[in-house]
Amino acid sequence: APMPVRIVPAQANSGSVFRQWLKGAELARGDYLWIAEADDLAAPDFLATVMPAFADASVAMSYCQSCQIDETGAMLADDYLAYTDSIDRERWRSRFTASLEDELRNGLSVKNTVPNVSAVVFRRERIRETLREHIDRIASFRVAGDWYAYIKLLERGKIAFAPKASNRHRRHRQSVTLGGDGILHLREVISVQRMAAERLPCRQTKDRADAYAEELYRYFGLHSEEAPTLSAHPQFRGSL
Repeated sequence: APMPVRIVPAQANSGSVFRQWLKGAELARGDYLWIAEADDLAAPDFLATVMPAFADASVAMSYCQSCQIDETGAMLADDYLAYTDSIDRERWRSRFTASLEDELRNGLSVKNTVPNVSAVVFRRERIRETLREHIDRIASFRVAGDWYAYIKLLERGKIAFAPKASNRHRRHRQSVTLGGDGILHLREVISVQRMAAERLPCRQTKDRADAYAEELYRYFGLHSEEAPTLSAHPQFRGSL
């Protein structure tokens, strides 16, 4: 490589990818941090796409749109608009910068609207301090730790988005076990939704969050017409 590269082998499994995020943030020396997930790809213009937002000193993280590819590199989708259109069909089609409250109101309280961390560049100091302060809670999640981390980070600054797809996110096809990973996933989503609702109490966003949780409930095959409402379901009562 035309630049110095330092490899730091892990001596033991940390048990959480988020502890590796913290380790990287501690070891990094620059002002900005990119967490390059092993299976993903960045276009040559990735930094040119996301870095201009940092001209605003209040921006803590900047990310771009991502293409979706499969295990072989074949294109699955040109973007994640199908995922975000259920929230807003226009918002992720143009650049924006937003505060935590604005982003919660515009969808981050409903679902993780940042689909993959490899499309994000962070101000290193702010992500490092966020991870230091909240690492035990973040690492307690298997599915939603990144979403939780973004919300806590945005207490320290703004989020910026660029609509150009300068990242390729690799999606691995894998089944979600009924009553296993599906329940875990849903529990974690509801847990972060509740945390977001405490930060921004709003009837409209709560209704949207409940609808998304119900959508996942059906998607994972956990729904039956005779089942009680999600909030009262015995699998979730008192467990979040």
